Amino acid sequence: MEQFNALYSLAQRLLNDNNITTLVAVFEADVKLCSRHKLSKFGISADNTLKMINGTKQITIKIK
Repeated sequence: MEQFNALYSLAQRLLNDNNITTLVAVFEADVKLCSRHKLSKFGISADNTLKMINGTKQITIKIK
């Protein structure tokens, strides 16, 4: 869960950085099965991914 939280925080900073005009990134995060229920508040899709989009910037976090 710590790895996911760190990637989520990084993704938010990258998406909100006005110095970055275009970005496409894919990250993977290992999340223990017992912690997966905590991810529901983030809007994780059925294929275990979270897509974050802001204009021309897109970040995908894949949950393993």
